[in-house]
Amino acid sequence: MPQGNLGSSTNRKDAPGIRRARLLLEVLVVGAVLTLPVTAASAATGSRGPSAAAQSSGGGNTTGCPAPGSGGGSGSGTGTTGTGTTGSGTGTTGTGTTGTGTTGSGSGTTTTCTPKIRTKVLSNETTHTTWAFANYPGKIRTQPSKHSRAFAKLLIGTPDGLGLQAYVLLSEEFIPQQGTWVHVRVPGRPNGRTGWVQIGELAQFNVVHTELIVNRAQRKLTLYRWGKVIYRAPVGVGKPSTPTPPGHFWITEAFVSTDPFYGPYAFGTTDYSTLSEWPGGGVVGLHGTNEPQLVPGDPSHGCIRLHNSDISKLENKIQIGTPIWVQ
Repeated sequence: MPQGNLGSSTNRKDAPGIRRARLLLEVLVVGAVLTLPVTAASAATGSRGPSAAAQSSGGGNTTGCPAPGSGGGSGSGTGTTGTGTTGSGTGTTGTGTTGTGTTGSGSGTTTTCTPKIRTKVLSNETTHTTWAFANYPGKIRTQPSKHSRAFAKLLIGTPDGLGLQAYVLLSEEFIPQQGTWVHVRVPGRPNGRTGWVQIGELAQFNVVHTELIVNRAQRKLTLYRWGKVIYRAPVGVGKPSTPTPPGHFWITEAFVSTDPFYGPYAFGTTDYSTLSEWPGGGVVGLHGTNEPQLVPGDPSHGCIRLHNSDISKLENKIQIGTPIWVQ
């Protein structure tokens, strides 16, 4: 056969096989092309890390007074499922990768806030002293609580009946569920006691800025206002057998005297002498004298004596509630 015919005949005879081979090759190529992008896309959106839709939330600390606060937290996450593409014919089937979401979580901390006791200083007994009369004879207790022991009662009048009983107020405390209590100095034997009363048992608060210091060794009285000396005077104090008791006291009454023994004017204090049988309970007074030659000295049963001219000048300088420090 002529060479050209052989070639021509072979081409015609093998044409179906060649077409099948070409078709198979095309399927393989198309399958590979389709599979690669799908797999990449699935891998990108279906990774095991947190997905774009994953989220978490939590509650923060909460503090409230007086009710306790609380906090809580929860979270949720969603994964993305990849999808594959199935090739046609005898091609390769693509597969997607399933993503997993991350679930967020949070926890809140509950904190209970207890209202605190609030304390306020009312007196330093030098430049600022707060005092008050009693509204009624309420109980004076050892602690700022109705459950603590009562050891005395507020007095309305002074023991000698010449005035109202004043109380020096040291501080006050606000206690939740109990209200406000006031720490007071308590007159009477033994000297130097303090206690607690409810604020409603006291009348209006008053303030003075004066202070008296009596130096027994030097037989001298010094009056201060706002911490500065405004008056000095010699005094007579208790004799060795009946000394003027030392400590922190205050002026609780003031009156004009009609007895020459006490001079023209007198102040009642909360210092109690060693003579309990003395009229009025043995309260130490600050007064004039009809025996000026004994001042300065130690002639008294505990009272503090001044020259009449000095006690007259102090009449307008000393107020009720003025603290006295007997040294």
